[in-house]
Amino acid sequence: MSRRPNEMPPRGQGGGGDGGDGLGVASHFHSTPLQPDASTAQPFNNLAAAACWWAARGWRVFPCRPGDKRPLLRHGHLEASDDVAQVRRWWRRWPQANLGLPCGQERRRPDGSPVYHVVLDVDLPELAARLADDAALLGQAWGVKTPGKRGLHLHLYSRSPVGVVPLKDAEGGPIGELRGQGGYVLLPPSRLASGRYEWLSGPGFEPVVVDDALEWSIALLAEFGVQARAAAGQKGEPLDLSRPIPVGRREMTFFRVFRQAVARGMPPEDAAHLVRVLNETRTEQPLPAEELERQLLKWSRYRFADGSSPEERAARGNGHRPAEADEGRDVIAIAPASYDLAEVVDAAWQAVLKARLPLYRQGAVLVEASGSRAEPVSVPRMRELLARAALWLKRARGDVTPCPPPTDVAEAMVAKPHPDLPELRGIVAHPVLAGGRLLLEDGYDAESGLLVSLPPELKGLDVPERPTEDDVGEAVRLLAEEAFGDFPFADEASRAHTLALVLLPFVRPAIEGPTPLHIASKAAWGAGASLLLRAAAIIATGREPHYLTERRDEDEWRKSISAALRQGSPFVVIDNVSALVSDTLAAALTAVTWTDRLLGTQKTLEAANLATWGASGVNPILGPDIARRTVVIRLEPGWERPWERPESEFRHPDLIGWVREHRRELVRACLVLVARWLASGRPGAREAPPLGGFEAWRRVVGGILEAAGVRGFLQGAHRFAAEADQGSQELKALVRAWWERYGTETVTAAALYEALIKPEGGIRLASLERASTEAGQKRALGHLLRRAVGRTFELPPAVRLVSAGTDHRGTALFRLQPLEGGPPPKTPKVPKVSNPVAGDDFKSGPLISDSRGDSGGKTFGTFGTFGSSGGPSQPGQGARPSPPHGPSPCPRCQPAGLPGYYMCERGQEVTLVRAGIDREKHILRRKQALRINIGLLRAVEPDFIVASFSDGSWGWTPMEVARKAGKEGEFGAERQLAIPLSAFNWVVVAPHLPGGGAETPDSQAGNPGQNPGQPGKTPGTETPDKTPDTGNPGRCPACGGPLAKPRRGPPPRWCSDLCRKRAARKGVRG
Repeated sequence: MSRRPNEMPPRGQGGGGDGGDGLGVASHFHSTPLQPDASTAQPFNNLAAAACWWAARGWRVFPCRPGDKRPLLRHGHLEASDDVAQVRRWWRRWPQANLGLPCGQERRRPDGSPVYHVVLDVDLPELAARLADDAALLGQAWGVKTPGKRGLHLHLYSRSPVGVVPLKDAEGGPIGELRGQGGYVLLPPSRLASGRYEWLSGPGFEPVVVDDALEWSIALLAEFGVQARAAAGQKGEPLDLSRPIPVGRREMTFFRVFRQAVARGMPPEDAAHLVRVLNETRTEQPLPAEELERQLLKWSRYRFADGSSPEERAARGNGHRPAEADEGRDVIAIAPASYDLAEVVDAAWQAVLKARLPLYRQGAVLVEASGSRAEPVSVPRMRELLARAALWLKRARGDVTPCPPPTDVAEAMVAKPHPDLPELRGIVAHPVLAGGRLLLEDGYDAESGLLVSLPPELKGLDVPERPTEDDVGEAVRLLAEEAFGDFPFADEASRAHTLALVLLPFVRPAIEGPTPLHIASKAAWGAGASLLLRAAAIIATGREPHYLTERRDEDEWRKSISAALRQGSPFVVIDNVSALVSDTLAAALTAVTWTDRLLGTQKTLEAANLATWGASGVNPILGPDIARRTVVIRLEPGWERPWERPESEFRHPDLIGWVREHRRELVRACLVLVARWLASGRPGAREAPPLGGFEAWRRVVGGILEAAGVRGFLQGAHRFAAEADQGSQELKALVRAWWERYGTETVTAAALYEALIKPEGGIRLASLERASTEAGQKRALGHLLRRAVGRTFELPPAVRLVSAGTDHRGTALFRLQPLEGGPPPKTPKVPKVSNPVAGDDFKSGPLISDSRGDSGGKTFGTFGTFGSSGGPSQPGQGARPSPPHGPSPCPRCQPAGLPGYYMCERGQEVTLVRAGIDREKHILRRKQALRINIGLLRAVEPDFIVASFSDGSWGWTPMEVARKAGKEGEFGAERQLAIPLSAFNWVVVAPHLPGGGAETPDSQAGNPGQNPGQPGKTPGTETPDKTPDTGNPGRCPACGGPLAKPRRGPPPRWCSDLCRKRAARKGVRG
């Protein structure tokens, strides 16, 4: 080991003094080391005994808070005492108090010359480890291993006093501090939350004595490869007194000279003498002697007995001064009563920029980087930072005294950040790809706006610029097999999407656009979806993801997303979702920059959306906007209870523990894949299907996977989106029912709700369930239809939802516009044809051929009434289909479970026969519909329905037509299906009709009250029934829906204006 300036003598030769007896309470200096025997060795495991041990040997000590560095005494280390009785009382009061030792304490050599105790505090873990391995160094200086940063304290003596001097490297990065007067350290066995202080050497011998502790420290660090220097304004930097001091700046300049001289180690009386000389020689007009002495006396009150400065007196609660608060900071003097705010704010910003505080801009918000997060700066925090960046003085009544920064200055600075502050795009705790290069070192990258803050385990990663095939294969194996090989992936695409999820945080800054949501969809609970997302987050960030839960309110979604992005959360997981429908989340997934108003302020937050988004759930339902922004990781376990899977089947039963232990190797594997892609010329994803809106993500992530030989990326993504998009499926079902019921008619959202959604068993829309009232659901349906205007639905035929303006009340109208094919499948207005049996005119009903007909069950036409001999079908409408069964039970018929109903099976078809219908019980008069019990239909599951009336009329219809044309509801005391009579194919047998005439169920189209077999009417009579029907009270006579019960007066006649108008168009009043 080469000799250094002020070289420490070899252990055993002492510190450069003469021999003498032991160092005890008399504070004599020893030239020979003391061995740690029973009388001199510190009791290392007892705080109270250790404190008394140091006090008995003349060292002043004081108590600090348990598990903390902050003093318990009001005046901190200034109240330190070497009185053993006093020390014993302190530790009797606080038995678990940490042991604090003020630095800079004066000790006497045998010849009476003073030496001063100083401590070199090294904060860099690697440098501290190398210093701790030097046996010669620890043989001559006391060494203490510190917790937390894994630093090192070296205790020694200096012949000249020194203050607290921050040490920085050649690039301005902090190394540590040289602590003398004004600082303090903790001694073993003190303990913090991160660990305890431990002796590496000492205190059984006297440490080395050096001439200049600062020069010795710089030389020592240079020998270990670190070029250190004192921070600006420290010892060795001359004071700028080249120009005469103006009259208005004498007091402030003298105070600054006095403060800096004392902090540089100059005795207070010498500093006062320097101020007197400057007053006589360097001022335009000297300050009166009595006034100068009064100021010196006042300043001396802020000088402590150990030589600390007035600034350190203000910070007496903490002797660990930050590296930014060095003696070169600016001095800002104000007059409390009146000062120029703009001028003071400008001076404060210059001090902040000079101090290099961790302040950044995020849009219009001033933020402070703290660890891996960026928090908005509050006004109290800004005042504290200003106190660290500059010395604030106030002038009042001729005196210049220190003061805290004004509140209005801090408010002005927080309201508008300085434009020279760096723009912070995000904070990352792992290497990233930005600007076509990998950021593998700590620090702020101005080109990308990223602040890289790497943990110790990720520093010094060796990533080859051109990885070989073996490197790439090992990286893929480590990630796909070792880390995620135990998950039950449903296909190759799910495995590829998992690797894409792990790689995304490392390349997110290089993707100029949004990234999709990675959803781990599992078939059963316990399949490992949450564990997969958690492991991926820990690999990238080293910590748990930022968890969100499913929100029901868009405002809550906005608040939670803003909080996550404001904190710079790199990995956000929405766990255990069932239905993910949110416009706010959809906007966040496609937003490159998230903008929102900060709560309680009028400021706008602009945060870069660099987060990786994940979600998990059991077969989750996704809204249409979320589904197309999603890639799926499908997990399908082969066990009924996946959580009971034996540990022997797992490579790593404790996957999270294994990931934490091998995080360095896993991160390197990800970077190797990225480096391979860079070395290959950054190719795009040639084999992956497109994913609209995420082209940049597909090109980068897909290109990396293809360069590594990973297949399946984005395969089946569109299929999953279609399956998970329940909202689109439900909307399509609504449009299909709308088309079959109304065709091209113009309708309102309320009418659709009343007809298709409100009845039990109607269309279900998940987006309406968030509304708690019926009126709210109607409004939600209207919003849904407005958003769907212009959208095409392939039913068939293909139809387009279009806006039809508004009605006279301003209510929005909608209709379906066919894009191809013939007329809509609405029940047409049937023409009148001649009845060959009865000889009267009647309206024919629609015909849908059954599966046995020539038309294949889908041909539409009209069907006339036929007699017993069989009449002709309508011209040009095809052949008449045959009835599936006669009007009466046959020998094959079996009772169907209700009186009058029979079931007949013929091959693969089942016919439900109802013989002799009682019109009063089975016919809805106003709707001209036949009612059949729903429970019976579900039990029999017929293909056809045959119904006969007591007058001899009978008809039949396929069940498919009955369900489409009918309406399910509560009619009377039963749940029944009301089938319009127009849906039946009617057959009239003349001999069975009374009076030789015939009336079909639709023959009296102009008389809504006429039913089959109703007496008192003659053929051809069309007398409108304008008398309101009073039957079935509590139900709307138009639609059969329930009537609202009024608070007073008679009940309403109709359930809505729409029903009343429809009835009025048919001639019914009421």
